[in-house]
Amino acid sequence: MESFPSWVKPDFNMTFSYVLLNGFQLNQNAYGCSNEIQLKHYKRPILGVCFLIIGVHILILYSICLIAIGRSEQMKTPAYKTMMFLGICDIFSSFIHSIATGLLGYHGISFCDFPRLIYTLGSIGMGSWMGCCISSLVSAFIRICDLKSQLKLKKFFNGWKIYVILLIFLLYNLYAMFLSKPLIFNPIYMSWFFDPGIGKDILLQTFFFCIFHAISSGVYVYMQFFDSSEIVVLIGHIAWQASSGSVCIVYLTLNKTIRKSVMKMICKRKLTNQIAVVVEENIEKNWKIAMF
Repeated sequence: MESFPSWVKPDFNMTFSYVLLNGFQLNQNAYGCSNEIQLKHYKRPILGVCFLIIGVHILILYSICLIAIGRSEQMKTPAYKTMMFLGICDIFSSFIHSIATGLLGYHGISFCDFPRLIYTLGSIGMGSWMGCCISSLVSAFIRICDLKSQLKLKKFFNGWKIYVILLIFLLYNLYAMFLSKPLIFNPIYMSWFFDPGIGKDILLQTFFFCIFHAISSGVYVYMQFFDSSEIVVLIGHIAWQASSGSVCIVYLTLNKTIRKSVMKMICKRKLTNQIAVVVEENIEKNWKIAMF
């Protein structure tokens, strides 16, 4: 692999592309597990079960929301196209940060137990995470443009241009997955490290799309370079879960179009209108209470 262009990335031999081109063999200098290493299994059954339950609920709710988004007439708009891309990234991300993390933590599995599996999951997690970040930011910007129709930047998302933007998202996603160092699961902290050792509703949607990404990214950057307590690491990981899980909750509570579409899929038609009225009244009442 020495002949591979060195300008692509200095640490290319630590990327998923290197592993694929090297017969699915990890770079032993960076990810080697010698026979002298005594594997210690730090089992976290309670957190593992909690993460699994959270993950299952996120995947179920998010899948329903994505079906509703795909069936909606708003799917023709740039905002919903971006939301669909974000949802697909969040599905993959949820599988890593909740399902895979829960199973690995429950059994106390470390990197040296299944290095190729954990390496692959970490690469997928890295790619999906970066895809979530960029698409959530652009989705928030598009929603702001929907509120401020006078913004000239809105035209850059219309027509075929949104497909170019989504293609850039995809390439960025693939770059992070195949040409970046993957995250490696650490059972001690139940988390992943680079080191293998319309109106208020739209604004609120925008806020919740970004806040958990901001928190989790900040904590994750901090704990990569500084010694962090278990509580700090746990907060960062829960924020990562919330960055995916909160989106489907926001869809079901603050997005009337998706909420009504979901109710039509789940409830009988005769009950849909009655339930919709009750839900709308409760949500409006809660927001009034929160505002005052």
